[in-house]
Amino acid sequence: MKVFIELRHTFHTRIFLAMITLLCFGSTSYAQLADIAHELPIATLPKIASHNGVDYLSNQSPRYNGSPQIEGAMIVLSASTEQVSVQFRFRNAQNVWSDWAEAAVLNEPYSDRLYAGYHGVLAAESVQFEYRVNSPSPKITVTKTGLFKKETEQTPSLDFRLRPKKKSPSNIRKPKIITRQEWGARNPKVPYDAQPYYDKLTLHHAAGFRADNLEEGIEQMQAIQILHQDIRGWNDIGYHFVVDRAGNIYQARPEYVIGAHVGGANTGNTGVCVLGCYHPPEANCNDRITQASLDSLIVLYGWIADTYEVDPDVLLGHRDYFGTTACPGDNLWGLLGYFRTEITEYIERDGIPNIFYLTQNYPNPFNPSTTISYHLPVSDNVELTIYSTRGYEVRHLLNALQSAGEHAVEWDGRDDSGQRVASGMYLYVFKTSTRHEKRPMMLVK
Repeated sequence: MKVFIELRHTFHTRIFLAMITLLCFGSTSYAQLADIAHELPIATLPKIASHNGVDYLSNQSPRYNGSPQIEGAMIVLSASTEQVSVQFRFRNAQNVWSDWAEAAVLNEPYSDRLYAGYHGVLAAESVQFEYRVNSPSPKITVTKTGLFKKETEQTPSLDFRLRPKKKSPSNIRKPKIITRQEWGARNPKVPYDAQPYYDKLTLHHAAGFRADNLEEGIEQMQAIQILHQDIRGWNDIGYHFVVDRAGNIYQARPEYVIGAHVGGANTGNTGVCVLGCYHPPEANCNDRITQASLDSLIVLYGWIADTYEVDPDVLLGHRDYFGTTACPGDNLWGLLGYFRTEITEYIERDGIPNIFYLTQNYPNPFNPSTTISYHLPVSDNVELTIYSTRGYEVRHLLNALQSAGEHAVEWDGRDDSGQRVASGMYLYVFKTSTRHEKRPMMLVK
């Protein structure tokens, strides 16, 4: 059940007139709630309440069992403004309410979704929570509510320096991965726990946080870190790697430490998340994986499986562990068999891809130079040329026969005469006997 609240301010008073409508649709995928919280039904109508001269939209959760220990609560909202403040309070088994506590709020980039949550001692031993929302927005939709429960999993004690190593060097080259420093990650709150072994691979979708290029991907990575650290209260992003729809791969947390992406099954488990929403039974969640994302997942999982000696056949979707979520969505879950086969074959070919993919140049925007990377499934003649947005040739970077495998070409921001070009938008055009693709890039000074 989704609760839609329209709040109208009068010009001469501070009184809210509330129009409340219940929209009894199917479950709506507003976000990563299933990955980070246990969803609760919205069982009652919200109300308008006033406190210290401020009017709030307020509602209470149904009562819940306080075991395992409750660590906090969250709500997901849709609003036409980013100016939203949210507070939570908690009732214990003796019917005593805690004080109100300010929630952390995240505005999902390129979306009207907001996440608000509290993680702390006030929630311990609670059996119910209440939230209140203040916003100048004329329309607020509370779409989801959920609990943060303490995750019970034995965490082995292992010296960080004793992480497992392969008995022999890996044959698979590590793909280009955007480092935490490059996407602007915060530090973890406390030191990580090292993986004692590697025996699981898991695929997730972000259920939102869509990114179609590097710039959007960096912004979404920073937003997910806020969601996982500030709202959920985790040490860091729960996943190890994230892949955007342009095929860019981001390091979320180091792959040799324990993650926080499958509660109760994180030890030995390497988690990869695809940005976007891939579960059509839910509203606004009908993304289909791009070829660039597909190719990057095969190369990434191939490197992980070969480096840490994990059988690709153990690859599962998040839903396959405990059945508490639809993640990674039907549109990805149905591809798991394909992924297992392709990853195995990729390793057997020693990392020589039978697929072509062209990545977005990195860094982008750039100054003074940037790198364009690509994979060739077979040897082919490759031509790579830089053009202005008006169609004038700026620099002929490459025209050569290249072997199958991974390649990279750097552009130093100079034209064919060796002169530095002006800042602005440029296009790189990639041609082989079977491909003709172009991508934009931005030079800044």
